[in-house]
Amino acid sequence: MDINPIKALVDLVDRGITERGSAQILRERLGLAADKYDALATKAEQLEAENTSLKAELKREKEAADRLRAKLGADRDRRNEDEEKILMFLAETGGFHPGHRLIQRLGLNPTKGEYYLGELSKANLIQTPMMGVMGTPMSYAIAHPGRGYLIKHDLIK
Repeated sequence: MDINPIKALVDLVDRGITERGSAQILRERLGLAADKYDALATKAEQLEAENTSLKAELKREKEAADRLRAKLGADRDRRNEDEEKILMFLAETGGFHPGHRLIQRLGLNPTKGEYYLGELSKANLIQTPMMGVMGTPMSYAIAHPGRGYLIKHDLIK
């Protein structure tokens, strides 16, 4: 086996250059990976902060939506303004009142007034006397649920 010292030296230098070059490339790649990791860590922190902020905003919006739903629910079971006028009048004056006088006193359209009296009666918010007299106008008084309605909706002063 012939050992050529120059060839061995060239191989040694060549291997050193190759290994040094590979090490440099690896060092550069590791540096790039570290830079990318730092950038990703910074981005993750930013996204976590944004996520926390968005969760807080979502919570506030859900609470606002719940308040609106509650208000809409409360408004949804409200009677119209003229029906509430009838209930308040009957509550304030007490006793039975003939329907036509009640409608006239509140300045309601007679057809609408009769309709509202019928709706309030069907809803058991107002009542008629147990024994009506034939040939006399129907009279109305507030019923217990009608008082409850006025109280629930804060319509009684």
